[in-house]
This record gives sequence, C-alpha cells and structure tokens, in this order.
Amino acid sequence: MTSAEHIEASSIDLNRVFRWQLLASVYLTVLQLAGYFLIGRFLGYKEMGVYAIFQVVFRMAVSLFEPGMFVSLIQKHSYSEALMRQLQKRQILLALGVAACWMVFFGVEGDYLTAHFPVVVMSMVLLLLIACGSRDAALLTRELRQRELGLAQMTGASFEFALLVSLIWHYDPLLVFPAAFLLRFAVFYFLCACFVRRRGIPVSPGEPLEEHLSFARYQVSNQGISFVQGNFDTVLVASVFGLSALGPYNFASELSYLLFSKINPIFNKAVFPVLSRYRNDGAARSHIVGEAMLSHAIVCLGLYALLYANLDFVVATVFRDPGGQILEFSRYICVMAMIRSVNNLLFSKLLALGESRRLLQWNIAVLVFNYAFIAVIYFTGARMTMFLWLNCWVSLAVLLYTAYKLSAHLDHASLVWKPLLRFLGVSCAGGVALWGLKGVAMPAVVTLALGGLVLLGLYTLFFRKKMMRLLRMQIV
Repeated sequence: MTSAEHIEASSIDLNRVFRWQLLASVYLTVLQLAGYFLIGRFLGYKEMGVYAIFQVVFRMAVSLFEPGMFVSLIQKHSYSEALMRQLQKRQILLALGVAACWMVFFGVEGDYLTAHFPVVVMSMVLLLLIACGSRDAALLTRELRQRELGLAQMTGASFEFALLVSLIWHYDPLLVFPAAFLLRFAVFYFLCACFVRRRGIPVSPGEPLEEHLSFARYQVSNQGISFVQGNFDTVLVASVFGLSALGPYNFASELSYLLFSKINPIFNKAVFPVLSRYRNDGAARSHIVGEAMLSHAIVCLGLYALLYANLDFVVATVFRDPGGQILEFSRYICVMAMIRSVNNLLFSKLLALGESRRLLQWNIAVLVFNYAFIAVIYFTGARMTMFLWLNCWVSLAVLLYTAYKLSAHLDHASLVWKPLLRFLGVSCAGGVALWGLKGVAMPAVVTLALGGLVLLGLYTLFFRKKMMRLLRMQIV
C-alpha cells in the first residue's frame, strides 16, 4: 500500500475505535462522578485514607497488568496458543509476586491489616483478577473490537453502581465501595472472555517468542516504574502526614485525574494499535500523531481549563470539605494532571513505535530523581504546597523531554506542531475569558456553562473541521 492508502486506512480504523471508546468513557465518567458524590457524603477524611490504599493497589494492578505482558500481542500483531501460554504464565507469576509484596507491606502495617482485613482481601483479589482477566481485553483491543470492549466496560460499571446504591445505606460504606469495584471488573472480564470465545482469534505468525517476551518485559518494567514514580507524592503524604491527610489528598487527585483517567485511555486504545500497525510509514506516522494530539488537546486540555476555573464549585458539589484541604490540593494537582495527560499520550506513541527499552532507561532516571526529591522535602520539612508547586515544574520538564524524543520519529513534524501552537494561542484567549466570567456575579453553575460555551465557540471558530469531526465522534 502507498502512504496515501495507509493514511486513509488508518483514519478509518482510528475513527471506528475512537467512537466506541468515547461512548464508553462518557458513560463511565457519569457513573464515576455519581460514585464520588456518594464517597464524599459517606466517608470522612480518615475513611477516605483507608479507601485510598485500596485504590493504590488497584492503580498498580492496572498499571502493571492492563495489558501487562499481553501488550506484545497488540504492538506486534501476532498470535498463537504457545505464545499466549508463555505470556500468561509470566503474567500470573508476576502478579503473585506483587501480591506477596503487598501482603508483606500490610503485615508490617499491622494496625491497618487488623482493622481493615476485608478491604485488604478485596484489594488482593482485585489485583489477581486484573492480572488474569486482562488477556481477553488485550485480544479484543488487538482485533480493534472496541464495540465489545465498550459494552463490557459499561455493563461492569452499571453493576457496580447498582450494588452501591442498593447496599450503601444498609452496610458499612467502607466495605461496599471496594465490593462494588470488585464486581465491576469481574463482570467486565467475564464479558470480555465471552466475546473472545464467541468469535475466536485467528492465528497470526510473526516475530519469535523471545522478541515478544523482551518487548513485554520492558513494557511491564516501564509501567511499574511509571507507577512508582507517579505515586511518589502519595508515599510522601502518607509517610509525613498520615491517613487523615492522605484521604483528602487522594480524592483531590481522583477528581483532578478524572479527565486524564477517562480521556487518555480512549486515545491510547484507539491510537496504539493503529500507530503500531502503520509505524513503518513516515507520512502515516506523522498524520496519526498530529491528528490524535490536536484532538486530545481540544477535548482534554479544554476540559481541564474549564475544570480549573471552576474548581471551588466542583469540589463543593462533590465532596464534604470542611477544612478546605481537597480544594487546596486540587489547585496544584489539576495542573499536574493536565501536564501528565499530554505526557502520557506522547509516551504511548513512543511505545507503539517500539521504544520500550529507551523508555525504561528514561523512567529509571526519573524515578531516582523523584525519590531524591522526596528526601529533600522530607528532611527540609517543606510545606505541602511547596512540594506540589515544584512537582508541577518537574512534570513540565518531563513532558518537554518526551516531546523531544517523539519528534525524532516524525518525518513531517510541521503536521504536528503547527496546529498545536495555534491551539495554545486560542486557549490563552479562552483562559482570559474564563477568568473574566469568574469576576461576574452570577450563579456558579451558570458560570460553568458559559465557560464551556466560550471554549466551544473559540475551538469551533478556529478548528471548525476538527470540531465537526469530533462532534461526529471521529478522531481524524
């Protein structure tokens, strides 16, 4: 196929995958916001801290095992039963090792294990469930079967929410929330397995087994190190300020990273398999990266600007925050989440282009820096706000370096950077308009709605064709 044919084919694949991921993400976001509302009403700061540990285990499981070793099936587009057995064997062994490490941690923290044993058990079951179930989700992603994935995600989330609203008024909320979370993923992976077995996966010979294993090991190592470096702030807060501070800090992070956690997977799951499929065509590479980056900027960064301008209203609506801690933390974490959402997208593109080994080296360097940073904050007794402010600048430095590494793979870099620079200029004007609206005396919900209309109008004025495609749920 020629470059033009590759570009057309990749556009069709991207739009088909993106549409279903977007639909599922919108549905899941609505249910998650409703869940945050219930958490904010039923859990105090300390209980939020206990639940935060459960969520840390969950985030580690997703980071390491979703798709985990099975990422090579997506990136290299080959499949056989022998390959699957080898990948699954290593995934399960790794999961058991990680679970053992967590149990050692809970054993050292004896008070937590004794007081919250059911939560510990559910967190370990969830970790092992994700490690085993991600195989079928990876196979569906490999085959671009996003319709089945989206339906499984929405069904699982519906079961979770139904269990929440039916039990939370009758049983301990600290047990109901993890149980509902566990049910969600059990339903999701069960449906993924049913979809895979219904239509099957064609055998596709490709690279040798060792190439698959090497790529997968580097990727899992990358994800593990990324998780550790991404959660070094949680380590600092828990060690210095305890569960009472970790609770509001965690939910400030949950709120701030909500857009990241819902929007970025849409783009990563849509772009990763398509970009890896056309990675040897320079023109197609630049086309896919440029279109995906601009679409992500309009959707994700635009929403982050709107969220940041209205944080006081959003936090007060979702959480009980009598001490103002959630709002204070959110003002910094929201900026970090916005920067990291872009970096995550760039990182995923580098991975799709086969840069797993170099990314591992970079992640190790960032990990060492982050924990040296923790030591400085810990021993100097710096305030939390100073730590968060410095962390924003560190995140920006990491983003700039990742962008530099990606630019080496772009044969037509102007297709990527020119639209993004134009977007930044338009967004600056939108930011001024948002802060102007905050100075006008009107109900907060009206300010939020008008801010959204202003950004929508600006992006439509300057990126009309792109906005029309996005409204039709097309990424390119």
